[in-house]
Amino acid sequence: MIKKVVSVSLLTLLLMSMSALASNIQPPKASGTIYIRSDGTIEGTDKILRNGTIYTFHDTITDSIVLEKSDIVLDGAGQILEGHTTGIGIDLTRVHNVTVKNVTIKTFETGISLTESSFCSITQTFVTMSYGLGILLNRSINVNVVGNDISFNKDFGVFLWVANNSYVAENDIISNSGGVGIQESYNNTLDGNNVTANEDFGLGLLVSHNNSFSRNTIARHTNNLLLWWSSNNSFSRNVITQSTGSPSEGIQVYNCTNNSFSGNNVTSNYDGILVIQSSRNNVFSGNTITGNNNDGVYLLECSDNSFSKNTITANKKEGIESYANATGNSFSENTIATNEYHGILLAETSNNNSLSGNTVTDNYYGIGLLASHNNSLSGNTIAANENCGIAFYDSTSNICFRNNVADNSLGLKMSNSRSNFIYHNNILNNTIQATSDSQNTWDDSTSGNFWSDYEGTGEPYIIFEANQDRYPLKTPMGSFPMFYDQERYYCLVSSNMTVSRFDLNKSKTFSFKAIGSGWVNVTLPRAFLDGSFQVFIGDTQTPWLSSWNSTYTSIYFECKTAGSNSVRIEAQVKLQGDVNGDGVVNIIDIFQVAKSFGNRLNP
Repeated sequence: MIKKVVSVSLLTLLLMSMSALASNIQPPKASGTIYIRSDGTIEGTDKILRNGTIYTFHDTITDSIVLEKSDIVLDGAGQILEGHTTGIGIDLTRVHNVTVKNVTIKTFETGISLTESSFCSITQTFVTMSYGLGILLNRSINVNVVGNDISFNKDFGVFLWVANNSYVAENDIISNSGGVGIQESYNNTLDGNNVTANEDFGLGLLVSHNNSFSRNTIARHTNNLLLWWSSNNSFSRNVITQSTGSPSEGIQVYNCTNNSFSGNNVTSNYDGILVIQSSRNNVFSGNTITGNNNDGVYLLECSDNSFSKNTITANKKEGIESYANATGNSFSENTIATNEYHGILLAETSNNNSLSGNTVTDNYYGIGLLASHNNSLSGNTIAANENCGIAFYDSTSNICFRNNVADNSLGLKMSNSRSNFIYHNNILNNTIQATSDSQNTWDDSTSGNFWSDYEGTGEPYIIFEANQDRYPLKTPMGSFPMFYDQERYYCLVSSNMTVSRFDLNKSKTFSFKAIGSGWVNVTLPRAFLDGSFQVFIGDTQTPWLSSWNSTYTSIYFECKTAGSNSVRIEAQVKLQGDVNGDGVVNIIDIFQVAKSFGNRLNP
C-alpha cells in the first residue's frame, strides 16, 4: 500500500500565482489607449461609432480600450481588438451596467479586466492569446460572463479575485494555462461551462465560500477540480473526467469544510475524489464515481465527512480507501461494485467510521480493515466478491452487525484481529463461511448470527477453536440476497424451525432444508416467482397458502415430519406454444390447435 501525498509543488504554484496576481493588479497607462469618457465622448479612435448608449466597432482596432462611462453597450460587431502583448484589451474600472459583446480580443496581457465594477455583462466574445489572463473579475460584483469563447490564454481563462455574486455560464474555457481560478470570492454561480484541456487545472478555489457549480464539464487537466481552504460551496451535476496527471485527481478537497457534492459524474481520472488534510463535514451524495485509474475515493487525515447513495464502480484499485487518521467518516447506502481491489478499505488508524446500508458486490475484496479500530459495519450487503467478503487485519474493537455476507469465496476473515463483535449477520452460501485466528465475540450473549450451513437446533456454531457463535440463529435476520441468472433477488424466510442451505437454481426452484417440524413462511420477489408454483417437502407435494402484492409473493406451509426436510418451491414455467403441457413444442401441439380451430364458447 502506497501512501499518497498531495502535490506540494502544485499547491505552492497556485498560491504563488494567485497571490502575485492579487498584489500586482495595476490601473492601465494612459498613452496609446482609447477612452470612452464618463461624459460619453470617444477619445483615441474613429473606429467606434456612438448611437446613444450603444458604441459599435466598424473596423479592427489595435489599441487598448478603457471604459469610464456606465450604462452603455460596447458592441464589437464581429470585429477584432488586437494588442501588442501588454496592457488590458478592455478595461472596466468603477463602472456599472456595461455590456461588452461580439468582439474578438487577442494578444494583450489581459483580455478583459473588471475592477470595482458591478452589474456588467461580457457575452458572445472570443478572448484568446492573452499573455496573461483571459478575463479578470477584480473586486467586482454582479457580473455576468455568459456565452464566450475563452481559449489559448497563457494564464487563467477566467479569474475571480474578491469577486462576488457573479454568474459565469455557457462559456468554452479551453486550452489556457488554467481554466477558472477563484480566490477569496463568494456567492458566485458557474453553470454549464465547458472547461477542457487547460494546461494545469480546470477549476481551482482558494479561500472561497458559498459558491455554486452546476452542469459544468471539467475535463482533461492535470487536476480537474481543486478546492482549498474553502467552505459551503455546492457542486452538482458536473462531469469531471480524464485528469491527465499521475497522480492527479478528478476532485481534490484540501482543508475544506461543509461543501456538498451531488449528482456529479466523476470518471476516468487517476483518483476520482481525494479528501485530505483536516477536511471536515463535506457531503458527497448521489455521485457516479467510475472507471478511475487508481481509487474511486481516497481519504487521508480528514474527519466527519459523509458519502451516501453514490455509485462507485470499476475503479482500478479501491472503490473507497480511507487511510491514516481518516476518522469519524460515514459511508451509507452506496453501491460499490466491480472495483479491482477492495470495495471499501479502512487502513492505518482509520478509526470510528460508520459503514451502513452499502451494497458491496463483485469486487476482488468486499470490505477490508487494516490496523483500524472502533468502526461500525451495519446493514451492508457484501456479496459475490471474488476473494473475501469482510476481512479484518490487525484491527480491534470493531462492530459488525445486521450485514448480509453472501456468495463470497470467504465470508469473514479475522487475522490477528481481536475483541471484535460480530452478531445478527446473515452469513450465507460462502465457499468458506468464516475464519478467525484470534479471540472475537460472535454473539450478543443471547443471539448470534445466521449461518446458512448450520443444521443444529441450539448447539454452538464453531468457527475456529476458541471462536464460536454460542447462539446461532435458526432463521435469517430480515431479507437476504440470492442470485439467479446473474441477478440478485432479496428473499425473506421466517419459521419456528432451523432453516439452512438456501439455493436458487436454473430451473427457477428455491430450495432449502428445514430441521424439525413446524411452519415456514417464504417471501420471494415476483421478478423471480410470478405465476403458478408447487411446494415439495422431499418428493411429496404439500399444500400451501399464498398472498402477494405488486412486488412479492408470500407462501406459507407446514412441515409435519421431524428430522431434516428438503424443501423446494418450483415455479411452473409453461413453454410458449406447448399446448398439451408436455414440455415440448411439436406437431402434436399443432394438431391440437388445428383440431380446435374455429371452436367458440356457446353464447
